[in-house]
Amino acid sequence: MDDNLLPNSTIGGSLEIKLKDRVKTNELSEIIIPIKNKKNKKLILYLIIIIMVIISGLITIYFFFFYKSKKRICELGENEKCNTCDEYNYCDSCNPGYKLVKEKGECIVNYSFKAIYKTETPNQEVNLLGNFAFIIEEMIIDGKKVDISRKYTFELNGTHSVLVSVDLSQTSKLESMFSESEMISISFTEKFNTEKIVDMNYMFDSCTKLTSIDLSVFITRNVLDMQGMFNECTSLKSINLSNFNTELDKQYG
Repeated sequence: MDDNLLPNSTIGGSLEIKLKDRVKTNELSEIIIPIKNKKNKKLILYLIIIIMVIISGLITIYFFFFYKSKKRICELGENEKCNTCDEYNYCDSCNPGYKLVKEKGECIVNYSFKAIYKTETPNQEVNLLGNFAFIIEEMIIDGKKVDISRKYTFELNGTHSVLVSVDLSQTSKLESMFSESEMISISFTEKFNTEKIVDMNYMFDSCTKLTSIDLSVFITRNVLDMQGMFNECTSLKSINLSNFNTELDKQYG
C-alpha cells in the first residue's frame, strides 16, 4: 500500500462521518421545529382568547354602568334639559336654557337664574323683575323664548317657570334687582357671577310672595351694602346663605 494514499483516506473518512452527523442533526431539527411551532400556535391562540374575553367584559361593563345610565338621562319626558335623542340615546338637541355638549351627549345649564311664578287667573300680568343695571341676554318662559321685559302676561293660570341669562361683567350693583317681583321661589346657577358686585341694596325688596330662595352660589366677599336685601319678604320660609360673607357689609338686613 502506498503511504501517500493514507492521508486522503483519512480525510475522506472524516468527511463522511461529519456529513452523517450533519444529516442526523438536520433530521432532529426537522422534528424539533414543528414541535416548537405547535407550542407557539397554542400560546397565540390562548392569548387571543384572553384578549377577546377582556374586551367583551369591558363592553359589558360599559353597557350596564355607562350606556344605560346615559339612556335614562336622555329619555324624553324624564329630563327637562334634553329635547331630542340620537340613535344611541344621547342628547341630540337641548331645550331652551340649556346648551349641548356633543362630546358627552348631554345638555348643561345655560341660564343664570330660575324663578317660579304662580297665577290665579288667565291673562294675569305679573311683575318678573325690578330695576336692573345689567344686560339680560335671554328670557325663557315656560320653555319658550320671549322678549325681555320687567312684566309678563300669562295666558293660563298655574305655575310658570322663567329662565333668565344675564351678563354681570359690566356692573357692580344689583340694587332693587327683584324689587316687587311676584315670584314664589328662585335659585341661581354659577353663571350668575357676583364676584365684582359691591351693592345688593334692597335686592329682593317687597317680594311678598317669595317663600324659598337659594343664594348658595353667591360670591359676596366684595359686597359693601346689603341694606334691606330681604325687606318686606313676609312669606319667606327657606333661604340658603351657605357661602355668604358679610365681613365688609355694615348694613345687612
